[in-house]
Amino acid sequence: MKYLLEDRERNYYDDSDFYAIFYDTETESIRSEMYGTTRGPSPRVAPADEYIRPVPADIMEKARQIHFERVFDALKDRDRSEVDEPSNAEKGELLELLSDGKWKDKKNPDSDPIEWKAGEKATVIWIGAFGQFYRNGYNQPGRENRRVGLKFADGRKVFVGLNKCKLARSYLPDEQIEKIAWSFVDHGNFASLVM
Repeated sequence: MKYLLEDRERNYYDDSDFYAIFYDTETESIRSEMYGTTRGPSPRVAPADEYIRPVPADIMEKARQIHFERVFDALKDRDRSEVDEPSNAEKGELLELLSDGKWKDKKNPDSDPIEWKAGEKATVIWIGAFGQFYRNGYNQPGRENRRVGLKFADGRKVFVGLNKCKLARSYLPDEQIEKIAWSFVDHGNFASLVM
């Protein structure tokens, strides 16, 4: 049986497609089907009688739980990625260096190289990206082409690739991610799961 959760429209330049987002009791999953379009002749313009409305409370709770699990997993993955592989940094943010290294100031060739150990933390004092960037193109500033200037607590300053750093913070606790996930679920939008 198919319980209609949402009726959605996807707009394109000239035309639209119409979708039914439903809970399928056979697969116990949330799915979508296109039931109409403005691209040409369409058999119908509203969800057919095959979708059951209104949705009983127990089915809606199953759908909400599926929605929650997907949102929770996505938020948890995103948080892990932001901490372990940041694509940008803000001035004043604390970063942790991933490996031992040294940096030589090319503007002051007589100075000794500045060394650091993996796990040392430093504050971002400068951010820059190198390369030719195009507004709508394939090359955009990111983790691999961004450099950061870092200042250690003892006053040492170095410049390294962002890909040599991670955020110096813990992952968000699961309880906090759960709160955020439920706030998404409470606002509905099952279409984000299937479209």
